[in-house]
Amino acid sequence: MEKLAYNWTRFWIGLSSLGILVMVVLKLAESWSQNHATANEPWLNATLIGIVATFTIRSMAHPLAGKGLFILNLFRIKWVRNRHLCAATAILFAGVLIFGVNSPTSWVQTAHLIFTGLAIASVYLNLLFYPETKVGRFLAVLGAVVGIGGFISAFWWDHTIAEGEMIAAVPVIAWVLLTTKLKK
Repeated sequence: MEKLAYNWTRFWIGLSSLGILVMVVLKLAESWSQNHATANEPWLNATLIGIVATFTIRSMAHPLAGKGLFILNLFRIKWVRNRHLCAATAILFAGVLIFGVNSPTSWVQTAHLIFTGLAIASVYLNLLFYPETKVGRFLAVLGAVVGIGGFISAFWWDHTIAEGEMIAAVPVIAWVLLTTKLKK
């Protein structure tokens, strides 16, 4: 990754991490998305814009952007590549930002939920199919189990959804930081 893309990726993932920490530690809302259309919305925007920017940069400048992740014979795409899932993740998280959950319009709320589910699925698909080594695959599966399990546990135990979302974000943030390297 070129130095500029590397630095911007780390900046944007850092900004989104800051937004996550502020929303969770200060308990601004039950879930991140419930900060939409409130005085705390800038923290939600910082988080989601950081995610969109991170995955946009990765889709274009990551050294393994062209790496084939899995085969899908659909819409004339033979290989789904790292760049495809990164771009899809960026677009889907933009949809989460655009369609706020606190909208008075029910179809906007529904669109928010659909974009959220698809965005999470796309980022975890990328995390799971990206590694090439046994250790990498083990860590990816472990991260997915911890992240998804942590998110689901927030519904069962006395935690906010925002805390579960933060647990789900930790493996993704770690993966982005570990796989964002400068070209030698």
